[in-house]
Amino acid sequence: GRAADARDALDAARPAIRAAHVLYSQFHRVELAYLRGRAALARASECAPAEHAPLVAMVRTCVRTLRRERIAWADALAQTLDASLALLTASRDQAITRLHEAAIQLAAAGLGSYANAVRWQLQHILGRDADAGDPWHGATIVRPDRFAHTLAPLPVY
Repeated sequence: GRAADARDALDAARPAIRAAHVLYSQFHRVELAYLRGRAALARASECAPAEHAPLVAMVRTCVRTLRRERIAWADALAQTLDASLALLTASRDQAITRLHEAAIQLAAAGLGSYANAVRWQLQHILGRDADAGDPWHGATIVRPDRFAHTLAPLPVY
């Protein structure tokens, strides 16, 4: 993967994003915070545990940023990042419980593809709910692993 490149590109674009006043829009603030958190989690899946501390801090900052928006879909995305982060900072069982809760919250907020990505990760990466059926209900997705990891990365690859 190239998660470090993605994170670096986001960091490099930050001044231009601020200058363009993109962050005046709640939609863009939420998307950028979730993107930054996803990039940090993806990077954590590629690096040694000794490098996790700044990535964990970055994800926690993104979670706080999303929760400050006080809107259902941002809260659901924050829960997803927090649950994924639990794989690094808490027990695997706690993380799995939180991921189930995140999938429910994502679906309730109208983010069905994200909810399905979390469900796919639970089934195929974490080995839970293997008999629950296809989260994408037979849709043709060439690389469901990549699609799921893009929408809801887990730091376990």
